[in-house]
Amino acid sequence: MGSKLSSPPVRLVRSAALFLSTTVALCLPSTAFASNNRHEAHAHRTTGLSLYEAGEFERAQGEFERAYELRPTPDVLFAWAQSARLVGNCSTAISLYQRFIATDPPARQVDAANQHVARCRQTLATERSLAGQVPTQSATECSDRSTARVSTRETSTAGAPVDRPRRFARDALTTTLAGAGLIGLAGGVALFASAQSHSRQASELNSYAAFDAAQTRTQRHRTAAAVVGGTGLALGLTAVVRYIIVRSR
Repeated sequence: MGSKLSSPPVRLVRSAALFLSTTVALCLPSTAFASNNRHEAHAHRTTGLSLYEAGEFERAQGEFERAYELRPTPDVLFAWAQSARLVGNCSTAISLYQRFIATDPPARQVDAANQHVARCRQTLATERSLAGQVPTQSATECSDRSTARVSTRETSTAGAPVDRPRRFARDALTTTLAGAGLIGLAGGVALFASAQSHSRQASELNSYAAFDAAQTRTQRHRTAAAVVGGTGLALGLTAVVRYIIVRSR
């Protein structure tokens, strides 16, 4: 009688064990498949990054596309878009950037993608404009005449006598201000050129994190260029005003 009372619990335990084993058996193939996809996607992504660094953007584009098909992640999508843009496939790149934006990344990453979209659209517009543009000889001739007139005026101005050169030469402060102004302007131009170089380098990066860091450096250089160049311009204008005052004495 005791064995009969214990039979239902035994059957319940056996049923639960059978259910668990069946569930595990069904889940294992799915888990293994997902794991294989993850490893294969990682391999394609790694290959794509190597090709990208080597400048083989066409092949890198294919690797990123395959990686995204196996495991769609925003960073692979961004790298795929970068490769498409750098290989000259701006139409595809725009679509990929828009898909990246649709993943709802942080605002700075959205701004980066939008900058690339704008650059691609500008490239497409330029290509369409150049396709319908026919150069004319008259425009070239007109430009040559204008340059010749400017050169003539500059020559005549350079040969004109300067009033009271000795007084200006003795004014050391004016000379110092002018020199400092030129140095400031040159420094501002150099910093701005450096900022533009960082900006161009940023546009070729395959990671939005690296792009963000490059953009930060670009902004710092542009700010420094504005400060240094502005200071140089102010000193130069001060030198001009002082020169005019000295000449009028």
